[in-house]
Amino acid sequence: MAANSHKPALVDGTLPTSSGSSASSVVTKPIKGTTKPCFGHGIAGCRKANWSREMQRFLKRRALYRHFRRQNQNTQVKLLRTSIAQQMDKLLDERRRYEAIREYAKAQYPGCDVMLYVRV
Repeated sequence: MAANSHKPALVDGTLPTSSGSSASSVVTKPIKGTTKPCFGHGIAGCRKANWSREMQRFLKRRALYRHFRRQNQNTQVKLLRTSIAQQMDKLLDERRRYEAIREYAKAQYPGCDVMLYVRV
């Protein structure tokens, strides 16, 4: 068994390198998320809104579209533009179907407030 097989962590939680524990040889992690695009948070601050899965996918694609547009990457912009258009069509179809079923149910049962849930 090695005498010093376990390296103790420094005060700030990082591990020293094999050359010693001086400040210049401390292994630090890079800051993450500095170049990644932000994926759609809620309107009020950074709280995430309760969106359906399809809407979350749409918001992610829209954020990526904006990011690539800023970076002038035209190929990704074209692909995302068509993908977003398809996603919007799908969301609008789901909404139209929901409204049609709800109107039919209201006509059948006029005294009742009907709540329908659409699985997306």
